[in-house]
Amino acid sequence: EMATRAADAANKSLELSQDAYGKGLISIVDLIDVQNAASQSKLSEANSVNEYLLDFLQLSRANGIFIFLLTGEEKTDLMSRLLQYMAIHAPEETK
Repeated sequence: EMATRAADAANKSLELSQDAYGKGLISIVDLIDVQNAASQSKLSEANSVNEYLLDFLQLSRANGIFIFLLTGEEKTDLMSRLLQYMAIHAPEETK
């Protein structure tokens, strides 16, 4: 979510900079710097999504449960069992 917000902010900055360049308020060098920052932000956003998906798949593999392959009923059952386990084993502060 933070990477998405950063990418959105970079895109807004790019739009404003393009407008400012069109009005002659900033130099081409400044505009290119903002374009580079926006591109870098988009790349960071894509990388964060990729890392999340890889981590999710590694966790699924380690658990032997690929939740995206489960039926709705199996997902409900898994969540129910997880909540039961957490209710029994969670530290007192989180109950």
